[in-house]
Parts: sequence; C-alpha cells; structure tokens
Amino acid sequence: MKHQNGHNVTATLLCLFAGVVTAFVVAGYVVFGTLDGLRDPWGAPAWIFVATTVFAAANVVWALAGFASMQRLTRTYAERTGRTFDSVPAIHLFVAIALLIAAILQTITL
Repeated sequence: MKHQNGHNVTATLLCLFAGVVTAFVVAGYVVFGTLDGLRDPWGAPAWIFVATTVFAAANVVWALAGFASMQRLTRTYAERTGRTFDSVPAIHLFVAIALLIAAILQTITL
C-alpha cells in the first residue's frame, strides 16, 4: 500500500522486519559463539565477554527500535488515510521469502 506521499508502507515494514530478525540472529550467534568459546579448555580472554555483551545489547536495542518504527509507521498510516494497515499479506510474503531462502540453503548443504 502506498502512503499519501508515495511511500510504500509494505516494503518498508518488510525491510524493518528483516532488519529486526537479522539483529536478533546476530546477537544470538555472537552470544552462543562466545559461550562456546568460554567452554573451550583454553578459555577466552575476559574482554571477549564484555565485548560480546555490548555488541549483543546493541543488536537488541537496534531490534527494539525497529519494532517501534513498525508500530509508528502503521499508526501514522492509519491516521493519515483513515484506514488500518493490514499487515497479514506482508507477513505471508516475508514468511514465503524466508522459507524459500531456508530451502535454498538446505539444498546447498546437501
């Protein structure tokens, strides 16, 4: 759906959602990778834990900011057009794209 100024709300929401998911994945990967490194018999330097915590926290804050932007965008759309934004088609499109990427990645790893 286009906003009054020609802004495509659906595309913006999909990009914001992709960014939020990516931020959570990166934060989880960093945290679990560091925890795995801490279990290593040689251990990891102490500064790695601090750096990981700060980096993971920054990604979580980024993701929360993305959620806030999505809420603000849909509310602004509703205020300016008088209609609520139906996000179900956008969610289905994003899930279909994510499933396609997962299928391609699984095919590549076989």
